Amino acid sequence: MAQTKEDALVATEEAAELWSEDRTRLEAEAARCGDYVREAASELEKATRAKEDAERQMRAMRQMLAKYSAVAREANQVYGDCHTKNEDLPPQVSECRRPKDEGDASVPRDDEANKRARCSVVEVVD
Repeated sequence: MAQTKEDALVATEEAAELWSEDRTRLEAEAARCGDYVREAASELEKATRAKEDAERQMRAMRQMLAKYSAVAREANQVYGDCHTKNEDLPPQVSECRRPKDEGDASVPRDDEANKRARCSVVEVVD
């Protein structure tokens, strides 16, 4: 009986040691998994911030595009009005032009004037 008790005690100690090793291994695995989860959460947060930044940039670009589209529509309307006014004149005496150079002394410097096309009738002498 003593041998059986001793065998049982040894088996219990071995089982306790194996259980302890398994527990240590599982705790290490859990810690590693926790690291992966934290890393994934950090990457997700970075990606979310990048997405929000990209959305802000897209909104700003759309606003800028809308602004420049409105300016282009206005310029086209003014050019069309200018062209219509000059349709009755022969081509050699009518010119519809838009300021090409801001350094041109004949071009007004204020922003509104620079946004609009200017019409002028020019006499051409052969």
